[in-house]
Amino acid sequence: MAQKSFWSLHATVPSRFRHHLPLPPQSFTLTTERASPLQTLFWLGLGLSLGTLLALVLCTLGFVAYLYNSPMIIPGVQVMGLEVGGYTREEATTLLVQQWQQKSLMVHGGETYLAVTPAEIGLSLDSAATVEAAYRQGRSVIMLQEWWLAGRRVELQPVWRFDPNVAQARLELMAPQWRQEPTNATLKQVNGRVEAGPPVMGQMVNVEASLAQLRQNMAQAITTGQLELVMLTVHPPVADVSAAVVQANELLNQTLTLQGYDPIKDEPITWTTSPAEWLIFSLTPTATLQWQLNHEAVAAYLSHQNQTLGATRYVEVEATIAALEQALQRHETAVSLRIYHAAQPYTVQYGETLSGIAYKFGFPYPWLEQANPNLGSNMAAGEVITIPSVDLLLPLPVVENKRIVVNMSQQKMFVYEAGQQKWVWPASTGIASSPTSPGIFQIQSHEDNAYAANWDLWMPNFMGIYRPVPYAEFMNGIHGFPSRNGSQILWTKNLGRPITYGCILISSDNAAELFKWAEAGVVVEIQP
Repeated sequence: MAQKSFWSLHATVPSRFRHHLPLPPQSFTLTTERASPLQTLFWLGLGLSLGTLLALVLCTLGFVAYLYNSPMIIPGVQVMGLEVGGYTREEATTLLVQQWQQKSLMVHGGETYLAVTPAEIGLSLDSAATVEAAYRQGRSVIMLQEWWLAGRRVELQPVWRFDPNVAQARLELMAPQWRQEPTNATLKQVNGRVEAGPPVMGQMVNVEASLAQLRQNMAQAITTGQLELVMLTVHPPVADVSAAVVQANELLNQTLTLQGYDPIKDEPITWTTSPAEWLIFSLTPTATLQWQLNHEAVAAYLSHQNQTLGATRYVEVEATIAALEQALQRHETAVSLRIYHAAQPYTVQYGETLSGIAYKFGFPYPWLEQANPNLGSNMAAGEVITIPSVDLLLPLPVVENKRIVVNMSQQKMFVYEAGQQKWVWPASTGIASSPTSPGIFQIQSHEDNAYAANWDLWMPNFMGIYRPVPYAEFMNGIHGFPSRNGSQILWTKNLGRPITYGCILISSDNAAELFKWAEAGVVVEIQP
């Protein structure tokens, strides 16, 4: 049996400390005995493990020291999502430049997108400064915590350079692509009514605000590849058209009266209608209502109304449209129109003469000759000639509320005003060799004392009513008793029977009265 060996260690506790100890003072003895094989193996293994661990620690520390002092960027560092750890500064710089050159930004505002390079909006990458920052980052405490201890990569923010002048110039150049002009409120006609069409807002790029946003969110824009512009809402100049809507509907609600007058038949004709289908409304830049007539719609209406007048009567379309426009501008609801008569064909009957046909239709026969220049000297039955429009004999605007009627069979003059008989006077018309032409004429001229050279007559208060020959200057008219040689008064005792050379004679007193009353345009109807 192996002999045991031990060491004895005696210790005595001083008496001043004994009262603090729970046990009585005693001596301690440490005794060692020779270890067993198992114990020897245990202690040997423990020593080897500790040695290995110490070697690993030393190796790791050596490796870390190597990395720390090497030109390589510590692994675990990323820039713009690119792993630059494990590369030298030069290699990392090359990688970053290549990545940056492929970078693009999608600039957008609303639904419009435009791709640009960062350089176009003043952004540049300082690759040298970024790589240097990555090199330092790998040797920082943060790197020890994140990569070495937690196993997480560290994303390093690149070093940017920003030129606001370049960015502003580019934004101003691109801005028109995002500009949308506003649309004013409008007027729309629906079922005979006017309604307001809503305004549409426009938009434009706020360059200054977009520039500030780019400066503030530069990194985010580069990371996401998106640059959202700051847009401004552009309000239209005209957003409220309610006043114009009211005015337009007032126009549409009024009733128009078209008062036609046929001076040949002395017949009034009235048409009542609404302008709802004729008016086209619009707005001025200051939202003032303006309108115009739809000429095609008015012309269609007038063409239909003309059909009700018969084959030879009509109102002039363009003149009527002009009259309607003037009336609406003056806020008038009644429009006076003149009814005209068209030329018409006539088939010559057996035994008729040109003068007889002229007398029948109320024309001096030279007017028929002028209307039928190719008419032969011998007019045959069945030949078709043109009867010109009787309106040729009424060249002036018609005075509707006055009318002079001369009845040749009665040799009397009847004067009417506002439909009422004003005067009835005896009258004389032309002799058989120089007859007065029947027809519808009008007062065309006034002369205090006209001279007829053919008969050497002075005619007081002369009112010319028609030209016996259309291309001649002289006129037949109404006048008082004529004189010759400045003193001789003629036909004073012949009044009431044909005596003139085609004019209409009334007493000088009556002629003076009529001269003042009958202005130019008054219709003179001469009945057979």
